[in-house]
Amino acid sequence: MAATDKTQTGFEGPEKVLELDFVPDQGGATGLFCIAEEEWKVMLAAAKCGVLSVVKNSKFHSYVLSESSMFVYPHKLVVKTCGTTTLLRMLPLVQERTAAAGMSVEWMAYSRKDYSFPAEQLFPHRGIGEEVEYLQNLYPEGSAYILGPITADHWLVFVADYCERPSSDSTDRTLNIMMYDIDPEVAAMFQSDYKGSKITATDVTKLTGIGTLMPGSVIQDYLFEPCGYSMNGLLFEAYWTIHVTPESHCSYASFETNIRTSNFNALVRAVLGVFRPARFSVTLFADKAGLAEMTTMPFPSLYTPSVSSKHPFAEKRYVLLAKSKTEFAGDYCSFLGNYSAVNKADVIDPVTGKRLITSVFTPVPEGMEAASAPLERKGSTGPFMDMQTAEGTLSIRVASKRDDATTEDSIGSAGSQVHTPSVRPVSGVDGDRTIAEDSAAGAGHRVRIDSFS
Repeated sequence: MAATDKTQTGFEGPEKVLELDFVPDQGGATGLFCIAEEEWKVMLAAAKCGVLSVVKNSKFHSYVLSESSMFVYPHKLVVKTCGTTTLLRMLPLVQERTAAAGMSVEWMAYSRKDYSFPAEQLFPHRGIGEEVEYLQNLYPEGSAYILGPITADHWLVFVADYCERPSSDSTDRTLNIMMYDIDPEVAAMFQSDYKGSKITATDVTKLTGIGTLMPGSVIQDYLFEPCGYSMNGLLFEAYWTIHVTPESHCSYASFETNIRTSNFNALVRAVLGVFRPARFSVTLFADKAGLAEMTTMPFPSLYTPSVSSKHPFAEKRYVLLAKSKTEFAGDYCSFLGNYSAVNKADVIDPVTGKRLITSVFTPVPEGMEAASAPLERKGSTGPFMDMQTAEGTLSIRVASKRDDATTEDSIGSAGSQVHTPSVRPVSGVDGDRTIAEDSAAGAGHRVRIDSFS
């Protein structure tokens, strides 16, 4: 993995993320919904970002910002900002406004990846020490953690926990994929001028296949001039968000969601198939009860991107370089996995002993014998993931990007960004067992490694 040149100047794609959870029985049923949009704009100004659009459903309010996103639930606030924003400076204003509404914080977390251009950051984000000192002045009981190698890709997490409810009350989980050096062909699609034609955010969402990642979502997208892209997706009570910095010397894309699924692997593969990065990091923040609902952890030894078998990138495999885990107060955890792409990896089927891919260039490290495979349902096509919602458990088909040969046809095409849900009730199918049974039908099958130890 090539290290990022920390002295070079560019746009800081990796985001700062702030989450505040408030005591559920305070502020009434509407909670943070009582705060007007104009008031949020004032608080966001302290973070040096503005509001571009707002979409609401009955569960939460979604804001696309000039630098990333904000999600407002009745008793939860998530703010994600990139560039040289001063996210932490809005915290005192949020505290003051929510206290006036009779609400108090029961849990807060601030997290970020290591900066690509740390010298460009402003107070109080000019270093880990400064950020931690600022946060501890506001939350003296809070503690800071670093996951991953300090000399390479790592993740700073600061947590303050005031929760008095049983840990079993919460089943939250948040997945974040941070991708570096995205495929140049993909990066070119996030320009307002693509192949000599002016395109819109709607065009980009369709052209790249982003709109197919989580069917049934309301899509809220924005294309910057001359380049750059942001989108929020609303799917029942779950959000998902993507932000792209396409410039070649600092290309970066992120995907984040709080969807309560039991298996993220099909979704991760589909996202990798869209962006095809040279390296990426995956983080998972989850309550213990949320982890208990998961059948598979999203940290296999190898990841296979979801692309057409005819695409050159189909021969890529992502090798796990490092993984870290931290437990907080015994009832919630954070995980980090760093991955790098390798060319024509020697992947050996542990059942047949046969090589699935033959190459003399890059052997697979010891213990990384199996390729990652999507969750498949018998009698269906495409990968699925389960989602727990207030309406029950649903199985959602995760679509992957269409073949490159058809993408140009979608430029400039019209169409609503509100997609018809492609969901159906789960009928007791054991996803892992189904894969094993289907795979055993013939030679050349793939076996997934999903354990995290």
